[in-house]
Amino acid sequence: MTGAPRASFCLLIQGRRTWRRIIAILFLCLAGREGFALTTQEAGENILYFEHARLSSEVCEREGTPARAAYEAWLSKNSLLQRNSVETLRTAAAVRGLSPSEQSDLVAEGLRSVTARAQEHITSHGVQCRRFAGLLEMYSKLLKR
Repeated sequence: MTGAPRASFCLLIQGRRTWRRIIAILFLCLAGREGFALTTQEAGENILYFEHARLSSEVCEREGTPARAAYEAWLSKNSLLQRNSVETLRTAAAVRGLSPSEQSDLVAEGLRSVTARAQEHITSHGVQCRRFAGLLEMYSKLLKR
């Protein structure tokens, strides 16, 4: 009789260890999220934000509000993420069996589509050039890492 409770206690301890390991692994996965690759959807969203920021800076410059320097600094700070986003799309195209030139064509077509979408949004909603620094900060928060 004394053997049965001890066996269940060992299973309970083993279960606790297993749960502790699972929790530790989940914590490490969530804490180290930046170590994981972007999904194609996240990469596409990032490219949209990058293009929107570029076009917004051009609009502000045309309207006489200095924005180019702020945009260039922001882009420099986030250039690795921009490259990773484009590379994620290229990799997705490569997985589908596209040649390097077809990959480039696909990325270029995607960029044209994103540019048109961002331009349409800017045309219909405008850009608050006086708050351009805040706009860049918002894009930084929206970028998927």
